[in-house]
This record gives sequence, C-alpha cells and structure tokens, in this order.
Amino acid sequence: MKANFLRRAFLVLAVSVALLAGPVHAQSTPSNASAVSVAVSVLVPAAFISEGGKYVVKGVQASGEGTVYVLEKISDGVRGSLTIAGNVSGAASVGVGASVTFVATASGTLMVSAGKVLAIIPNEFGRALLKSDKLS
Repeated sequence: MKANFLRRAFLVLAVSVALLAGPVHAQSTPSNASAVSVAVSVLVPAAFISEGGKYVVKGVQASGEGTVYVLEKISDGVRGSLTIAGNVSGAASVGVGASVTFVATASGTLMVSAGKVLAIIPNEFGRALLKSDKLS
C-alpha cells in the first residue's frame, strides 16, 4: 500500500514538473548561438583564475602583444593560457616549472610568483581606479 502511494506521488510530481517547465527554444540565428559561446568563453577563463589556488607554469611565450603563460592547476590538472599585455619586466624570471598563485584584492586579482607581482587583473572597482592623463 505504501509503495503504491509512493508510485502515485512520484507520477504526480513528474507530470507536474513536466507541465510547469517552460518551452525549450533552439537558437534561431547564428548570432544568437555565437553569443552563448562568447559568454561561456568569457566566464570559463574567469572561473579558472577566480578560484585562486596554486598553478605551475607549463609554458611561456613572449610576443609583440605581450607574454602568454600556459598554466596548470595543481589541484586538478586543468590547463589554461593567460596573455599578459604589455612589457612585463618580471616575465623573464618566470620559467617553466615555476609556481604561480593568484591573490584576490579589493581592486582585482594579482598574479604572483616568488613574491613578485607579475600582473594585475583589475575588476570593476580596479578599472575605475585606472586612469591615464597627460600632465602639463
């Protein structure tokens, strides 16, 4: 008797969830579909760094646009690349196998290796603080 009641309750619950769920729409245009992938491509790298933790440098490549670091997270082995724009003077001292940590601050995230700040990744508050004016 109790099993019969549980079956009915489960059936009622399943039907009500199916009826309450909204319709599923496919992405009708390529631009809508690409907007989803752009959002994911922005959020996933941010989550890779924002969790903090320790990383190992698996590769460093300097280019005209900046320095590209290939990082591997020590905890789970997930790899990602990070491009630091501009001339980073401490970049030459960071080689393959070096340990890198990301430290969260009120104005952004610091990329630190061997006690040296290699880069600052500003958040909204940090971007508001960055300003460049010509002094006369």
